[in-house]
Amino acid sequence: GGGDLAHALVAVARSLAAADQVASLGVGTVVVDSESGPLRLGLAGHLAARLHADHLPVREVSADALSTAVRERAA
Repeated sequence: GGGDLAHALVAVARSLAAADQVASLGVGTVVVDSESGPLRLGLAGHLAARLHADHLPVREVSADALSTAVRERAA
């Protein structure tokens, strides 16, 4: 119902506000996007943009990809 949508919108707004706070600290971050299927909202991409983070779709996640992303962020 409409209440579910309202809760979802509040959750997204809170997530983006938290991302802004983390980004302001200059903390290196990586966002793993677990969305799959034909309907994707792209929320992880928005979150990654707000965090200035690497954005890795879950299908591309591997130990090497995560290690590389973390090393690049730590440099």
